[in-house]
This record gives sequence, C-alpha cells and structure tokens, in this order.
Amino acid sequence: MDASFTKNGRVSSHKIANGRHVRWMPLRRTYWAARRRLVRRDVLAFVHTGLVQPNKPPADAPRINISGAGPISDAVARGIARQSGLTLDIIKARLDAGHLIVHANADDGALLAWGWIALADHTLRLNWETGLHLQVAAGIGYLFDFETMPAARNRGLYRQLLAVAVERCFANGARLIGIYCRADNAASRRGILAAGFANAVPASVLRLGPMFRVKTNDRTRWGWAMGNVALAEMLHT
Repeated sequence: MDASFTKNGRVSSHKIANGRHVRWMPLRRTYWAARRRLVRRDVLAFVHTGLVQPNKPPADAPRINISGAGPISDAVARGIARQSGLTLDIIKARLDAGHLIVHANADDGALLAWGWIALADHTLRLNWETGLHLQVAAGIGYLFDFETMPAARNRGLYRQLLAVAVERCFANGARLIGIYCRADNAASRRGILAAGFANAVPASVLRLGPMFRVKTNDRTRWGWAMGNVALAEMLHT
C-alpha cells in the first residue's frame, strides 16, 4: 500500500506537511517558485585600502598558491568542482576571463582551501546575490567564492588566503579591494577583519519578483532583477 495514505484513504499529516503527495505538488512548486523570487540577504561589505597589513601566517602554515589565467592542475580543478558545485567548464571560463584562483595545499598536494580574485583593467559584471549582478569597476579588486574543506577548517586558512589575495591585487595596481559576507557569518567576518579589511557596511538585498532593492545605511536603490549593483556603492567609495 502507498505509504502516503492512511487506512481510511486520507492523506497523512506528514505528507501534507511536506507536500509530497501528488495532490500537493502544484502548491509546493508555487511555494518554491515564490521563495526564489522573494528573497532577502543581509550582508556586510568590507574594503581594504592597503593601510592595514594582515598578520603574518605561522611558519608551519600550508603552502599558498595563485593560479592565473590558463590551465591549472587537474587535481585542483577537480577538487574545487567537487566541493563548490562549479563545473569544470565554469572554472575554465573564469580563468579564461582573467580571474585568479588562490589556493592552499597540504604537503602532499591535497587541496585544503581556495578562493577567487577578480582583477581587471575594465569593468567586470559578476553573478551575485538573488540573481543580481555585481559591477566591479576598473582598479578595484574583488574577492569571492572562498571556501575551506571541512577537515581543514579552524586553522586560519581563510585569513591566509585573503592576505595573499590582497597582496596580489595591490601588486597589480588595485587602488582598493572589496569583499562581502553574510551578516550572520561570524567566522567569515573574523577572517576578513584579520586580513586587514575594515569599514563593514551593512546592506540588505531584497528580491521582489522582477525587482530588487539594495539598502545600506544612507541609501536605497531599486532596480530590475538581473540588473547591476555597483561594488563601489556597496563600499561607500
């Protein structure tokens, strides 16, 4: 007998609550479609101007490497794809577009942590929160999609990767660097501040169907979904 039904033929309360029975599928699809278009993200945007130097990593810290445009090792690419959900094609496309990967490896070469650097001499348009795009102007470095393997967490790798990424950005002519994290992510916030970032600007990103609203302390901007949000505005620069 179908476990979705009780003996008297009624739909079980558990199935109703979870929307698994075919009778409830249209409502469930409508609910998740609405959730995708009614989204709020509270974030903190940070800026690094080069005035504050990050703490030096310990002597026994894992190796930190930067892979520039072009091929990277298959092991690094597969590790990032497996953990992040990015396809190998997307990773290659990012590298071909000029983005850089900074990554930490164990002594045996195993991938421990990584992140991306967007740095160019022209304006970049990158995928961002709730279907929006983040517009990064020339001369601004942007750090994004940093992640640490579960077994390698709580070792300060995030801070060390950020420090190396900051050094690379300034060495390549960036006048400032931006990064953001979710407002409730205390671990990311600690790592960002330890790497010399400051000026944590709170922002609320709200998606309302075909429209969006980005609200900071002193400004509110409305626009159409799939539109651009300028990183410089988020950083108050």
